Amino acid sequence: DHDLWTSPMDTSLLTDERLNVSVQVDGETATHDDEPPYSFSYELRYFFYKGVPLGLSSILEWGVPPLFAMVMAGHAQDSATLQASLGFARVFYNTTQIMVIVALSNYFATVVPGCLGAGRKDRLPNYFYRSLLLSFVVLTPLCILNLFAGELTAALGVAPELAEGVGVYCRLMVVTSYAAQLRRNSAQF
Repeated sequence: DHDLWTSPMDTSLLTDERLNVSVQVDGETATHDDEPPYSFSYELRYFFYKGVPLGLSSILEWGVPPLFAMVMAGHAQDSATLQASLGFARVFYNTTQIMVIVALSNYFATVVPGCLGAGRKDRLPNYFYRSLLLSFVVLTPLCILNLFAGELTAALGVAPELAEGVGVYCRLMVVTSYAAQLRRNSAQF
């Protein structure tokens, strides 16, 4: 007996035996018997094999460029002003561009596995183009906002000499915003 709110349960799945799960892909049955059993040593090896390189990759992509920019700014004349300006600029750019780019690229990243799982690879190009179109429509006003970042930060109370540097940095980064969005979406393929 079951009603509309509960579904019947197969009680054979409640045994202590290991389930032999098989998946059929392109007419061939793939079993998971070749997977190593769960163990602490396996997880530790997997962490060092996959996790550490991915962590280093993230540091190189997101950590080293701002660090390098700060080091180079530290060697310039009037270093304190340049570094303060660079700090304001990176915060403004990251909040108005990078966060939005990451969020917009997640649309495409979430539909790819569904298409692959459903065997609908033919839909991927349409989703890709739609994602790029919607992303560029949202990014365009934000890029225009970044063109006037110096004036906006000055109006918000940032010192004029710092706001000028914010404007230069953000105007230079506008072009990279579109390239970053294209790269993040195309990385899904």
